[in-house]
Amino acid sequence: MTTDPAPTVPPPTTRSNSPAPKAASPDPGSPRSRLFAWIATLLLVGGVVFLNQFSKPAPEPAPDPATAPIKVPGLLNSTAVVSKIAVKVVHYINTQGSSEARKSIKGDVFIPRIGDQATSPVDRLRMAMVAGELGGVDEALKWLALLEAEKDLPPQVAADLLLVRRVLEAERPADLPADLREALVSRHGWFAKLSLTRGLDDRSPERAPLLDGGLRVIAVLSLLLLVLLTAVIAGLGSLATMVVMMATGKLRPTFSPPLPGGSAYLEVLPVFAGGFLLIKLVMPWLIVGPDGATPEWGLKAQLVVQWLLVPACLWPLLRGARWSDFPHRIGWHRGAGWFKEIALGLLGYFAMLPALGVVFLITARLVSAVKGPGTDGEPPVDNPIIEIMAHAGTLEMVMFFVLATCWAPFVEETVFRGAFFGHLRARMSLVAAAAASALAFGVMHGYEYLMLGPVILLGFTFALIREWRGTIVGCMAAHFVHNAATLTLLTLLVPVLRD
Repeated sequence: MTTDPAPTVPPPTTRSNSPAPKAASPDPGSPRSRLFAWIATLLLVGGVVFLNQFSKPAPEPAPDPATAPIKVPGLLNSTAVVSKIAVKVVHYINTQGSSEARKSIKGDVFIPRIGDQATSPVDRLRMAMVAGELGGVDEALKWLALLEAEKDLPPQVAADLLLVRRVLEAERPADLPADLREALVSRHGWFAKLSLTRGLDDRSPERAPLLDGGLRVIAVLSLLLLVLLTAVIAGLGSLATMVVMMATGKLRPTFSPPLPGGSAYLEVLPVFAGGFLLIKLVMPWLIVGPDGATPEWGLKAQLVVQWLLVPACLWPLLRGARWSDFPHRIGWHRGAGWFKEIALGLLGYFAMLPALGVVFLITARLVSAVKGPGTDGEPPVDNPIIEIMAHAGTLEMVMFFVLATCWAPFVEETVFRGAFFGHLRARMSLVAAAAASALAFGVMHGYEYLMLGPVILLGFTFALIREWRGTIVGCMAAHFVHNAATLTLLTLLVPVLRD
């Protein structure tokens, strides 16, 4: 395979206020290698898309409500989330709050709000268990009476209704037969545990985990409100600033596209996608235990092996790129100065937040329209991030946080904005190159196709920042802030929502 001569661009200047040098030659490589690189890109990225979207087991047809088994509520079950928040907050206020707070915030205030989430007979049965905790036994019996009056109750719901009534009427539900308690917990999880431990001391090992965490919930919800308020103010302010800069001619791109030709930087994406595909195919076979289950170390292994993809960023050096030119071409340079590039990258990110909010709302509507509201309070689509965090221990959570805030900003920005977008700009307009790189970035993620809109918008925004600043330092900073803020909130909240 023949290659074009190595670029003769002089190394970038070290002065922080000087523009990066312009590219004077195409990427290393030949037209034939470029053709092979495009074929490999389509095949390997397509393979990742296939695994993400089509290799999962086909969803089972909606079961007949009359015969469907009742499943333990998941972490994102809407009735469970609202109920846990209400129970934990009320318990904290009753035990630690001021007398004014106890008078103004009572358990029965939350019951109608939880009832709004109860859209199925199973939800309403669980609602009765929560009502027993927040409003007392009489309140719970009222909810059971309303449920009992419904026509065509599924047999399992009707049977569990009798069990719940027996639990509510018992002085000490914990003294009921073990088989009855185990059966109820096996189908209703946290709700059954809450109802069965009524009458025990709140500090007992059976009951304390169900009630604790109220202060953390209040803190996380307050932090979430603060983050949203900050995002709105910063987003609108940054957007206004960008519009003014554009109107006054201060928003000028500094990225210099290479001349058409070559393939070395294009090849970074198929090398990365090939390694990613290999990990997704091989790791499930390597970490499976003798009984077919994933061992405890399985998640740790999956998180560690991702770091093996870092060398893919250096692929152009193996294909003839000079180190003196490589940092500029890939975007690893300081631009107008590290701190200035970080600040301007965050300015571009915050300016995009209003659009991201709109895309999130559209995505939620789209998922609801296509998938429906879900069954018994469960979300209509799975979230792989939540699934990982729901089963991760402390070490796995730390490893995942480092992966999302260090590996992802560095590797993904280098591959998609540094190498792939940089190569595309040799032959494409800004919008076309940004859209193509954003689409590749989005589909490489493991979300269901209906949820890819926000990820693609993020990729498009990062590409615009790369065009504006020339370096990918700002892209990395924006990527870091987005992932760190999201995972910090989830890390604080998910442990409270576990059973």
